[in-house]
This record gives sequence, structure tokens and C-alpha cells, in this order.
Amino acid sequence: MLFRSGEPFPLFQRMRRVRASVHRALDLRLWPRDESGLYFLLGLLNSLMAVAASDLGFAVAAEKLAQAGWAYATILDHQPLMAQVQTELATITYWSGRPDESRRHAECGLDLLGRGPNAAQMHLHRARATARLGDVTAARRAIAAAAEARDRDHHDEVLEVAGEFGFSLASQHYLAGAALAEAPGAERDAAAELELAIAMYDLGPGSDGDHSFGCAARARTTLAATRLRDGQLDAVTPAIAPVLALPRAQRIDSIAAGLTHLHGELTRPQYRDAAGARDLTEQIRLFLRETAVGGSQAGPGGAQAGPAVPAGLRPAWMAWMARRAPTARPGPRSAGGSAGRLPWRSGSGRRTGGLCRGPARAAPPAAGAGGPGLAGRPRGNAAPARWRRSRPVRRRPPGGPRL
Repeated sequence: MLFRSGEPFPLFQRMRRVRASVHRALDLRLWPRDESGLYFLLGLLNSLMAVAASDLGFAVAAEKLAQAGWAYATILDHQPLMAQVQTELATITYWSGRPDESRRHAECGLDLLGRGPNAAQMHLHRARATARLGDVTAARRAIAAAAEARDRDHHDEVLEVAGEFGFSLASQHYLAGAALAEAPGAERDAAAELELAIAMYDLGPGSDGDHSFGCAARARTTLAATRLRDGQLDAVTPAIAPVLALPRAQRIDSIAAGLTHLHGELTRPQYRDAAGARDLTEQIRLFLRETAVGGSQAGPGGAQAGPAVPAGLRPAWMAWMARRAPTARPGPRSAGGSAGRLPWRSGSGRRTGGLCRGPARAAPPAAGAGGPGLAGRPRGNAAPARWRRSRPVRRRPPGGPRL
């Protein structure tokens, strides 16, 4: 399981095979309720594959996969699943250096889901992005709102899946600490939240849900950077020692990004001549030389991180994901038009999509890329049966045998 093992590439391959099986099943004649169940499964699979692609350093591919998940969730008019996709997009855009988009995705998700653990997660994504943008007061309000949202009882189909689709109390303390770590002068409050999160991770999963492998590692890197800014150089090494011991397959993109940031803090003039800082800098440099990242992640000093993804597979993999992605993008809500709206109808017959309006990020492919007259609709096997071209009917010749 990706949530616990932290090895994204082999799991991405397995999910790809499962998704291909679901696509083949959709080519059959199905009852509407069975087709809806497969669409729900495809929404979950695309969301999980987006997480794996992001962990491997393919942010663009991760966004395309999340868009595909949004397409299926919109067809079903499944608001918890739509909110989950917005959560994944908030995470992807934050680690891609776009905190403003991350905040808008989180706010869009909160329009769809306002209570329960996953609503608390979206509040904290908004808090972290807002703190990165410099609004510390709004970030603290979002952290308080997250605690209130978690206390409000809520159950849905996505939350019952658990794992990546849940949100434990330990991860809530981690994200609260990560948001406070972005705020100047809040180092002590951030360290308190992060230390509590690490202690809960060390105890193992509880009744509040599974623990995230990535969040547990990022909590340590964030705590180390927070302690370093507070002048506690001796407390940095104990915090990140378990992270530096991770095998290559578990050195995902967000962990590498956290350690790259920590490396930058260690190169400041006040730590440049410290013996402990020099040793720690060398350990981080060696860690970043071999990671699971298959994108353009580069370590400190320009050293390219070695991809765990076979180099020959990457072009075909990216092209395959581009073919599977829908043409419309689930843009964040803004004052702009509705270019990002999805024109599909749900099973109830009413129009859905457009819940997160915003300008389209890219022009749709030319007509013919997924079949004539299908612009704005899911391509290939992702299209509902009523949009697929019917197969030719074989007719029995007069007086001949039935074919």
C-alpha cells in the first residue's frame, strides 16, 4: 500500500494494470449501477496514481491524473470524491511552488465538503499555503477551523476507504506544525505541533486512521528546519536521522524537497564553520544523490538526483498518461469565467461540474485526438458508453444462417 510502504513506482505499475482492467470492463454492457461503481473506482485509482506520480517527481503528470479523477467524480456528482481530488491538487501545486493555486484548490474543496477529517485536511492545506503567502493571521484561523471541522461527525464512501483517503490525528498535527513553520516567529508553536505528530507516528496507527509514511518523514524534516531557524543546531541531527536512513525507493520528491530546504538553511553564514553543520550537509548531499525521484529534481550543488524510474520508460509513461487525461481542467474558483467547467451530466440528469470555476490551464487537443466531435468529453475508454461509436451490426443475409 502506497500510504504505508512509501515505494511509489511499483505500486503505480500495479494501479495502472488494475485501471486497465476496469477500462476493459467498461467496454462491456453493464447495468447503470455497475457502471457507476466502476466510475467511482476509476476516480479513486486516478487520485492514487496522482499521488504516486507526484512522489516520483512528475508534477505535470500528477495533475493530469488528478484531472481524470475529477472527471469521473463529476460524472457521478460525487462531492466527497470531488473534494478528495481538490485535496490532491492542493498538495501537488504546493510542492510545485504554487501556494496561491494550492490555497484556491483547498478552498474549492471546502465548498464541497465542510466537516469531518478530510475537511480538516483541506483547512490545513489552506493554512499552509496562506502562511507561505505571508498571511499568518489567516493561517492561524484556518488551523482553528480544522480542529472544529474534525470534531463535527461525518461519514462518506471516500472516508470509508481509509489509507490515502483518510486523515489521522497525527497527520493533522503535522500539517498544523508545517503551516506554523512557514510563519516568522512561530517556531516554538510549530515545533510543539511537530513533536506531538512525531510522537503519535512512533506509536503506530490508532483508531483515528492509518498513518502516512510521507507525512511522518516530512514532519521530521520540517521539525529539523524549524529547530535550525531557532538556533538549535544540536537538535537537528536526532530529528532527521531516521529520514537519512531511508532506502532509495522511499526517498520521494517531497522528502527530497524538505531536505534540500534544510541544506539551504545549513549553508547560512552562522552555521558555515560549525563542524556539526558540515557533517550534516554532507549526509544530506549523499542522500539526495540517489532518490526515487524520476523528474528534474536536482540535489544541492547541482547534483542530479538519480531516478528510480527506468529512463527508457519515462517518455512512453508520460505520453500514456496524457492520452488518458480529460481535456478540461478542474480549475480553482475565481472571479473569471467558466472555461474550466466540465459539461457532463450526472446520473440524475442535471448538469454537474463547474463547482471550481477558473480559466483553463491549457488549450484542449485538436478534434480527432480522441475521436471526431468529442472535444470536452472523456477520451477513449474513459467515455461513457453512450458517447462511444457503436460497433457495426452484422446482418443475416436472406435465407442464410444467423451470424
